[in-house]
Amino acid sequence: MVRFRDADRHQSTKRGFHSLRDARRFASSVETKVVSGDYIRPSAGKMTVGELTVEYLSGRSHLKPKSRESLRSLLDSRVLPRSVSSAFRPRKPRPARKAARSASRS
Repeated sequence: MVRFRDADRHQSTKRGFHSLRDARRFASSVETKVVSGDYIRPSAGKMTVGELTVEYLSGRSHLKPKSRESLRSLLDSRVLPRSVSSAFRPRKPRPARKAARSASRS
């Protein structure tokens, strides 16, 4: 477990390292970023599902009006009532899927 403070003096904790060496490596990289001013707290980039929906719909301006209405209706009735204020966390691709995609491209 590594505890560190950013430039604004907010304390953060990171766990789950496989070895002490990995933890120390992470701690030194974070310390370097904090000192140079390049560190950004992970929570600063989090979006709620509601915010993501607005951004998603604004990027769908090429759709016909009926398609946009159908999409908006689906989001309003199925997605947003349950999770409008939930944090959106992008998932990392699974290693097997990543390998399958790279194999299919070649």
